[in-house]
Amino acid sequence: GVPGTFISLGGLVVDEETGEVKRADGSVIPGLYAAGRTAVGVCSEKYVSGLSIADCAFSGRRAGRHAAQRS
Repeated sequence: GVPGTFISLGGLVVDEETGEVKRADGSVIPGLYAAGRTAVGVCSEKYVSGLSIADCAFSGRRAGRHAAQRS
């Protein structure tokens, strides 16, 4: 075999407005949020060093804002 470096990017599909996780049928799971690299993010096809911080800051803020509005 040929050695290589592999990482996974993206994963859970989320609502772009709220950050809530979507089911396979496209409906959201209320109150379940994904942020950072666990969600499809800023660079979901290629890795660029340093953008993980941007993913976390953006998606975490989005999810937190929506969760606070639900209270």
